[in-house]
Amino acid sequence: MHPETKTLRTILKHCSLVKQSLMKITQNLNERAEVHDRSKMDDDEFEGFCWFNRMNPDLEYGSDAYKEAFESIKPHTEKAIKKHQSRNSHHPEYHGDDVKSMGWLDIIEMVCDWHAASQTYSNTGSFQKSVALCKKKYNFSTEQLWLIDEVAKFLE
Repeated sequence: MHPETKTLRTILKHCSLVKQSLMKITQNLNERAEVHDRSKMDDDEFEGFCWFNRMNPDLEYGSDAYKEAFESIKPHTEKAIKKHQSRNSHHPEYHGDDVKSMGWLDIIEMVCDWHAASQTYSNTGSFQKSVALCKKKYNFSTEQLWLIDEVAKFLE
């Protein structure tokens, strides 16, 4: 066998293995995309999210007016939101006191969720403001904060 043939086979095998690994990651992200927030359609979550969606979309996420409005609907939403967070690993609350146990795929989905929420539920809040507020709210590790920033930059 010519050395060039061996080199070619080695390169092709390497490329194939990298493709398999990337496809595994892609498959996992595709599966997450397909099931993301499906539990909101469950009877024990849906009504609570109906209340949440009655909030004024002009309220800036994290503002005093937003917090006040959120508190006023809390009796109708709290159980549904807690149930939702307990079923979906992309929510820091899913991990209890150990937010550092969130995996990198959870982090990617979480930031995508924040990005979508900033476009869906608010007419005034910016995505970057939401990211900054959420980064302060949870005790993320340095590595998680780095990944959050990288995903947020990629989505912008």
